[in-house]
Amino acid sequence: MDDDGGGVNNTLKIITMKTLFKILLLALIINSCANSSKSEIELPPKEVNLNELKSILSKDILSKKFVYFKDKAGKDVKISIIHTEMKEPARLNSGFDYTRELSYIHYKNEERRISVMVNLSSQLSTDNLPIPTSSIFVSNDVNDHADFLASEVFMNYNSNLKKLTNVPSFSKEIEDDIVLNKTFKKVFRSAWENDPYKNQLGFNATYGVISLNDFDKNLYVFDRFE
Repeated sequence: MDDDGGGVNNTLKIITMKTLFKILLLALIINSCANSSKSEIELPPKEVNLNELKSILSKDILSKKFVYFKDKAGKDVKISIIHTEMKEPARLNSGFDYTRELSYIHYKNEERRISVMVNLSSQLSTDNLPIPTSSIFVSNDVNDHADFLASEVFMNYNSNLKKLTNVPSFSKEIEDDIVLNKTFKKVFRSAWENDPYKNQLGFNATYGVISLNDFDKNLYVFDRFE
């Protein structure tokens, strides 16, 4: 009987050791998975750029130094385009620091009192979901013209659709837009309907600014790049 009891005890010890080994092994696997999951959690990028946004804009918008518009009489108006590229530090509310890319495209003709700024900006979205985003803001450059009511157009770049989208309540997209008898496709304009003057500034991904106004409220329409 003693031998039988010893055999039972030894069997129980073996079972217990095997169980303990399995528990320890399972714990190691769980811990390994947990550490792996932590390592796979991606931090927001330390630098965001405008590469995707620029890829859907025509090269002329991003490189040409002059553009011709026409006034209501059909007369050519030559406008200079000044390009400025820069990077600047930015910070989320969480304290995460990163660098973002900015691009400024300035349409200017001092004689005609024309000054329009196209701002391309990249940024990280909110702290809850800090993913790279980019947008375009077009407006009359009203420096030294404080009494001038500026036109403004906002657009976001949709990385899933690979195109520009309007910002509700701030901008609208027009499929076929007619300006001084010229038709342009997929034009973004201000969504403010109460002031027709504010709708004179238009932008699309093919030609950039397709219509604008000077500080005397005269309207001009895009004709060609130089």
